[in-house]
Amino acid sequence: MKNFCIALLVAVVIAGMPSILHADDEDTSSDKPTLGIVKIAAGEALTKRTVEAGADRKATLDQVVETLDGQLLDRMQHMGAFTLVARSDIGPLADEQKLAGGLDIPSCKYALVASLDEYQDRKQVIDKKEIHIRAVKRAITLGVVGKVYEVKSGQILGTTNFRIVKKITIEDLANTGGDATIDMTDKELRNTVVAMSVKIATALVVTLRRPTPADIVDVTPPYVTLDLGGNQALAIKGQEWQVFKLKEIMKNGKVLGQAELPVGNIKITAVNETLTTGKMQPLLDDDGQIVTDDNDKPTYPAITEGMRARLMVDDSTNADINGE
Repeated sequence: MKNFCIALLVAVVIAGMPSILHADDEDTSSDKPTLGIVKIAAGEALTKRTVEAGADRKATLDQVVETLDGQLLDRMQHMGAFTLVARSDIGPLADEQKLAGGLDIPSCKYALVASLDEYQDRKQVIDKKEIHIRAVKRAITLGVVGKVYEVKSGQILGTTNFRIVKKITIEDLANTGGDATIDMTDKELRNTVVAMSVKIATALVVTLRRPTPADIVDVTPPYVTLDLGGNQALAIKGQEWQVFKLKEIMKNGKVLGQAELPVGNIKITAVNETLTTGKMQPLLDDDGQIVTDDNDKPTYPAITEGMRARLMVDDSTNADINGE
């Protein structure tokens, strides 16, 4: 099924032939553009290396790909920016739809092709029996490349290239079994995949929908409340938004326009039907290190009501989606 979907999409992009995406019959009945998401797959070279590393590693890679495929659809659905068509689910749906008279596939304006091109999972178990401590160190690295096409023209509208590194150290005291410790780090693996899906979904929205800035309506440090208006559905937990203030630029007594002056960043922690909450992120220096005060505590941006925030693409390698 994977090869079938990819082959059909290539036919659209390269040859412009009629395909499963129905580019010539684009559905205009909804104000939301339709996005077809082709099943995410691991690159051939990565798959080959993983198979050579053993059955356990291949099983974990399959788990990562499957989780990323599902989580990306979930993140995109929660944002509500597109009418989604999951190409990876067409196979299971086909049998059911035969009973209804045939497979009626919605048309798509855009198509996303994403592949996992880097996956590393290093584990080290440290067993200190003399002090009854067993520790697990694990370093997970994920790299995903995505390409967004306008189906009708085959034009590439944007690309994403994200890499996440998650390092975990879990000390397993005598009361916790070794298997439980491994299970805990497997949860971190899933969290890393979820963080990657947030990055990809956000990049898609910024590229294709270009959401307008949100108003900051309340500041209770370290939390900030946003009023996104009609863009409320575009916010999901884990996104990074850049806060800015406006300054009028004058020349010879004439207003030339308004400049956006960056103040700092917030990470979304909660979304409801009317308001969105984010947590202030520490200020960083030019080297990407956290700026600290005289007491060696992190410093935070001076965000006030009336400022605005803009959805930004988070290109860091951080896997934290909780805004902590």
